[in-house]
Amino acid sequence: MGATDGQAHQTPTPGIFRRHPKGCAGGRCDCSHVFVWRHRGKQETETFRTYAEAREAKGSRESGDRRPVARVRFREYFEEWFESYAGRTSRGFSETSRDEYRRVMAAHVLKKWGTWKLADVEPAEVQDSLGAPRRGGKSTTEIKKVRSTVSVMFVIALEGGLLRSNPAQGVRIPAAEDEGSEFNAGKALNREELGLMLSAIPEEWTLFYELLTHTGLRISEAAGLTRSTSTWREC
Repeated sequence: MGATDGQAHQTPTPGIFRRHPKGCAGGRCDCSHVFVWRHRGKQETETFRTYAEAREAKGSRESGDRRPVARVRFREYFEEWFESYAGRTSRGFSETSRDEYRRVMAAHVLKKWGTWKLADVEPAEVQDSLGAPRRGGKSTTEIKKVRSTVSVMFVIALEGGLLRSNPAQGVRIPAAEDEGSEFNAGKALNREELGLMLSAIPEEWTLFYELLTHTGLRISEAAGLTRSTSTWREC
């Protein structure tokens, strides 16, 4: 595969080509990228939607990571996972809440990502899924539902070996422009929202955030706790 076939062109990264099946001139077209390597003397290829994904796959293969990228579609995985999700609290996840979370996912995520492969979603697109409803005037409560749902789903997909990384990790809800908005006023999470948040937190931080939840301590106060008697007396 190379520039001479008239359909694929070498990129700056060796082994990664841009495929132009419609004969377009390249540039800002939406044509796919192909990563080509040899395994046991046989040429292997894998197609990616973006150049960044192809480079990540090349880097992972060269570093010894052989985990496959999931071919499952986003909507297919979401529906299967969401129907069986039971929440992280003893009260579980009510059907009323399930209907509401499905509504916000359909409105802000599924209509765009539904036909994509699960592994096609990138952090910038997760960020846009939170920024678009903010720009559209949606409430912070609704945006939090999108953030918590996609976070938990990607965590579970990553743990199941379907992804190489979690595209929702570290993505934040954009601040509202109006300082008097709901975002800045703050709002306590209900049990179901809390369960979704705890599900999205790395396991090693779960206990710390549960401490904050049950005690009402600020992060700085909890971080300052020690085993000394004097410290506990001050608390």
